[in-house]
Amino acid sequence: MKQTGKTEKRRLKKVPIYEFKCPECEAYIDKFLPLSEYLNVPECCDRPMDRLLSAPAAIIQDNTCYRSQLNGQMITSRRQHRIHLKDHGCIEVGNEKIPEPKAIESPAGLKETVIETVNNYKHKKR
Repeated sequence: MKQTGKTEKRRLKKVPIYEFKCPECEAYIDKFLPLSEYLNVPECCDRPMDRLLSAPAAIIQDNTCYRSQLNGQMITSRRQHRIHLKDHGCIEVGNEKIPEPKAIESPAGLKETVIETVNNYKHKKR
C-alpha cells in the first residue's frame, strides 16, 4: 500500500447485535447479524428463538481533550478527568455509587391519623 502522508480511515461494517431467548429452556445468546439476515432467527431446543428488545450497543471513544466548565482548565486524559471531578466534589453520571436505602420509621400513630383523616374527608364529601 502506498503511503500518501494522510491517515487512512478504514470503513468498518456496522453490524447490529441482537439478543435472543429460547422459549423452551430460557437460554440467552447475543448474535451479530447484518440487516440482510434479520429474519434468520437462530434455533434452540428445535424451536426458533425469540428476538428480544435490547439497547443499541455503541463503542464510544474515551475522553478527548476538553475545557472544564468548572474552572476553564484543559483536561487531557481520563485520569486527569477523574481527579478533576473528585477535587471539585463532582461525580460522573453513570459512575456514581448509589447508597443503600435507609429504613424509615413512621412516627407513632401516623397510620391511625391518616385513616382518620381520610374517613373524615369521605364523610364531609357526602
